[in-house]
Amino acid sequence: MCRSVRIAGFCGLCLAAVAGIAMGVAAVTKPAPKAIDFSAVKMEIANAEFVTKLEGQTSTYNAQDDGEYRALLLTIKVTKPAGTVLAIEAPDLCIHYYFGEDDDVVPCRGLSSFSTALESDRPLRLFERGYGETETQKYSTNADTVYFDAVFTMLEPNVSDVYLFVGKQVAEVHTEGWKP
Repeated sequence: MCRSVRIAGFCGLCLAAVAGIAMGVAAVTKPAPKAIDFSAVKMEIANAEFVTKLEGQTSTYNAQDDGEYRALLLTIKVTKPAGTVLAIEAPDLCIHYYFGEDDDVVPCRGLSSFSTALESDRPLRLFERGYGETETQKYSTNADTVYFDAVFTMLEPNVSDVYLFVGKQVAEVHTEGWKP
């Protein structure tokens, strides 16, 4: 999610130009890393479960004692060409949802490994800052249907319609980077 930042009446992009940061627009030189080819890959929600506790490989999620929030564990079914390696980055996943008359967006806070069966026990890694990934291994790369779990935390009790968003490339630019 990208938001405009206003500082003293200037938008963030204008402020960058005022500060002397110039970015030339040029054609990219390489394909996007770990981009998902949505013409060949289909994702759908296979299961949704609100939980109060999750045991991850390196950390644990416990809902707040007051019972106000829960985590949503989404099991996602992926249909892809057999032999295709698929990497999912946590920052590429978020859910948009309604709770009562309000709405919100929550980033992914954990991912499991891939499996070839819906009911499999998939080891889960929780990410404190939301950065992490999961990638198909040999058995799941060779399969045309795989499953993984994604965790979204701090959801209200009256969550209704939930929409999974997966990052998709919409534009590109090549830069020369920045130099001090």
